[in-house]
Amino acid sequence: MTLRLLGGLTPRTFLRRYWQKRPLFVRGALPAFRGVVDEHALAALAARDDVESRLVERSGRRWNTAYGPFTSVSLKKINSTLLVSGVNLHLEAADQLLRRFDFVPQARLDDVMVSFATRGGGVGPGIGGFGVRIKKPLNI
Repeated sequence: MTLRLLGGLTPRTFLRRYWQKRPLFVRGALPAFRGVVDEHALAALAARDDVESRLVERSGRRWNTAYGPFTSVSLKKINSTLLVSGVNLHLEAADQLLRRFDFVPQARLDDVMVSFATRGGGVGPGIGGFGVRIKKPLNI
């Protein structure tokens, strides 16, 4: 069965031709996707002690990282990014998103991480070697 998620490829063809071999960009792979959480719910998750989160802030050329839980997070402070891991463990919509990738070898399928960046925000250099990324900016 071909998947729009893979640009019309079958999972088998995707794994054979592309997986860990070369990049594949599929425009419109998830046309109805609107995100799994808004920035306020993401900040609420970052306040929980059972959720892994971090706040990355840039000051000039320096990047600083603080680890949650956070008592408060400014969603307006420039040059900052809030990252929350394991969102699929807490929100059904995120879990459903992860299940769309069930053809990926389980050893390589980790979790759904959601980030919210203000203007100038980012994650800094080299925070991980992730194989699959889905980008959907929040329009704020």
